[in-house]
Amino acid sequence: MTGTTATTATECSPQTLEESLPTVGDRSEEADWAFRFRYGWRYVCHVSNGVEEWERVPLTEDDVLHPQLEDYVAQNDRHYRICHYLYTVLRSRVEQIPGGLVLHDVLIEWGVPDLKAHAPDVAVFAEVREPPQRGTFDVPQSGGRPLLVIEVTSPSTRHLDVASKRPNYTKTRFRHYAWAKIPLYIIVDEARCRRGQAPRIFGYELTKAGYQPLPLNAQGRLWVAPVGLWLGTSGAKVEWFDQDGTEIWEYEQEQGARREAEAQARAEQEARRAEQEARREAEERARA
Repeated sequence: MTGTTATTATECSPQTLEESLPTVGDRSEEADWAFRFRYGWRYVCHVSNGVEEWERVPLTEDDVLHPQLEDYVAQNDRHYRICHYLYTVLRSRVEQIPGGLVLHDVLIEWGVPDLKAHAPDVAVFAEVREPPQRGTFDVPQSGGRPLLVIEVTSPSTRHLDVASKRPNYTKTRFRHYAWAKIPLYIIVDEARCRRGQAPRIFGYELTKAGYQPLPLNAQGRLWVAPVGLWLGTSGAKVEWFDQDGTEIWEYEQEQGARREAEAQARAEQEARRAEQEARREAEERARA
C-alpha cells in the first residue's frame, strides 16, 4: 500500500532537509515569503513510497500561542537580549528559593484541562522536585508551583500577550495564564517602544475576578515580590533593581567590571611591590 504521511521534524532523519529549503527569487516573492513566515516555521517530513521529503511550514498564530518542540519562532535581537537579561538575573536570585527554577522559552504543560502548552519568555517556579532534563516541563509531575511569568512583546504577536478589548475573546496568554493560575503576570511592552526609549512595564496580580493591574512606584518600577526585586528601566534599558534600588547589571557588564577591578587590584599590588623593592634597595645603599 502506498501513500503519503507527514510527521514532525523530530520523527524522521533530516537527510533531505537542505533540498526542502525555499528559494527566493524576485523582490515580490521575497516579500511574500517574509509575510508567510513572519511568525516562524517548523519542518515537516513527508514520507512517500519510502522516500523522505522535508518541507518548511509557516507557523500560524495559534502555533505561536501553543508551540511545539523544535519550532523556530522569529524574534529580533533586542527581544532576545531583554529575555536573556531577565532570565540570567532571576536564575541567580531563585537559588534562595526552595526548589526554585527559572525557564526561558521552554514548553510548559500546566496540567489544566483543555489548556495547551505555552513557552513563556521567562517563567519562575518554586518547590520543583524534578527539573526538566529536556523537552517539555510538566508542572503537576514536577510538583512545581508557578510564581510568575514574564512576556516581552513583539510587534506581530503583541495582541497575544495583552488583555483583549473584546471581553469574550480568550485566545491570549493574558487569559490563559489566569486559567493556569499564574499569580503574577508581567508584560514588558517592547513592541510599543520607540527607538531610544525604554519599554513600558505592566504587572498583573491574579484575583478571583482575573488579572488586576499592579501599581508602579514613583520611579516607574514594579515590585516583584516572589523574587524580592524591582523591575524597571534605566535609560532605554530594562533593568532589575535590588530592594535598595541598586541596579543589577547583566552578566557581561558584571564580568567586565570584575575584570577591570581585578586588573586594577593587580596594578596596585605591583605598585606596592615596586615601592617596597625600591625602599629595600635604598635602605641597603644607606647601610653600605
